[in-house]
Amino acid sequence: MQIRRYRGVNVKEALDAVREELGADALILETRKSASGGFVEISAVIEIDEPAPREFSLGKPSLEKPLFEKPSFENLTLGKSSQKGPGPTQKKVPSAGLQSGEYGSQYVPEEDGTSHVLRELRGLKDFLSVISVRDETQGGKNFLRLEQEMDKSGIDKSFIHDVLIKAITTAAEAGDGTDIDALRSRVKSAVLGEISTKNPISESGQTIMALVGPTGVGKTTTLAKLASIMALKKKKKVALLTMDTFRIAAVEQLKRYADIIGVPISVAETPEDVQRLLHEYKDKDLILIDTAGRGRGDTEQMQKLHALAELDVNVKFNLVLSVNTRDAYLYDTVRRFGGVNIDSLTFTKLDESTEFGPILNTALYSGKPLAFFTDGQRVPEDIEAASSKRLESIFFLN
Repeated sequence: MQIRRYRGVNVKEALDAVREELGADALILETRKSASGGFVEISAVIEIDEPAPREFSLGKPSLEKPLFEKPSFENLTLGKSSQKGPGPTQKKVPSAGLQSGEYGSQYVPEEDGTSHVLRELRGLKDFLSVISVRDETQGGKNFLRLEQEMDKSGIDKSFIHDVLIKAITTAAEAGDGTDIDALRSRVKSAVLGEISTKNPISESGQTIMALVGPTGVGKTTTLAKLASIMALKKKKKVALLTMDTFRIAAVEQLKRYADIIGVPISVAETPEDVQRLLHEYKDKDLILIDTAGRGRGDTEQMQKLHALAELDVNVKFNLVLSVNTRDAYLYDTVRRFGGVNIDSLTFTKLDESTEFGPILNTALYSGKPLAFFTDGQRVPEDIEAASSKRLESIFFLN
């Protein structure tokens, strides 16, 4: 496979040069402006001896399959099925600890040996074909501009490309393929349509919710914020339990919050203690359970969570994560906690980050709805329910 470069005064001219020399089957590797300015440079390759060639349409993308498959969840407050543009057939391998059918999976090459690089090149090739439907030059500019806007948020690049291809295609069909504002609106709708939000705290009946997650993400403070809002503002009957007996300071901190709020608190060392205390608090509207942070190799504490999940009560598990964390670690955390059937996600420390793509990436990876965001240490002010309006404000600058 040999990489060749072609130049032109615009995308169309450079692309014509590629097609003239390499033919319609050329794969586009990169499209960029020359460092010296004045022209566009396209890097392209031609596949040689690729085994078992597969059908690949350069026409309109198929709109029959969702962009990212997710399971159905009860009481979702946001989320619409989206649709996926064309791409090579791929297999999904369920991630460890996640239930079958969830998006918790990673794409891998098919067994025919086609590399990940070639699959990415096919996607870029398809994009160039799509933008040429209306106005190649303006379409290319719009793609690059929106790609940069989304990339600044740390959104996964493969997801960005999928969304842009779909948005450009539908915009071209509607006759507004060169309108950047109309295209941006379509991109926003596509992105937000892939994310679900929910409030795990029921308006009626009892809710038992355990906050779980790694050490240092702010579980105890988040729990105090929720307890304060529900007890003081919503006038609900609230009780607190803590299983975090490893950190004396955490227990004392939660007791102080409980005294200020005016709600009962109990320490539970074992899941059996939790079972007994839940019976004592059967008249409460909301029971919040604080848990110890779990490290990568903390199998003993994870076993306690599994035992908690097996109690004969409906405990909802809310996974608390910090937004200023690398995607790979977030995905690993989702897998490690997958065995307790996570109900929803909470992201903390939004005030400490300028990139919010990890929220979107993790929601897509896990298939779990977003519940709450926190953006400071103040109790209870610095917490809010996840919403489409808030998601739009943090993912898009315009």
